[in-house]
Amino acid sequence: MSKILRVIAIVAASASAASLMASTNSQIAAILEAEVQVDFNTLTANQQAFARFLFTSADTNRNGSLDFDEYVRMLAKNGVDTASYPLWLLQWGFIKADYDKSGTLNGGEALDALLRYKPDALPPY
Repeated sequence: MSKILRVIAIVAASASAASLMASTNSQIAAILEAEVQVDFNTLTANQQAFARFLFTSADTNRNGSLDFDEYVRMLAKNGVDTASYPLWLLQWGFIKADYDKSGTLNGGEALDALLRYKPDALPPY
């Protein structure tokens, strides 16, 4: 490969990396800035049923709350690419959603956490 082609390839890769970084930074900023607190009673019956299903399927030990591992699996099962986020951001999202500071997430808190990463997670009806 000639020197000119190598330089072009390096410049193209750098531009691509910069674009990816800008996209990732905007995703992180959106998550950090999101203020999500859903009033379960304002959801439609279908949305409530779907939210219950999301929570019960994520609560693998059936204790009525989600620990951090269950939370990460819930995000991943619902289309959030958890591998693309730094661990600190996932932990921050968990802590931010734990409104009662119990160290686990109840159903409403888990729904809020999911909507922080994926605002369109609930069906529109």
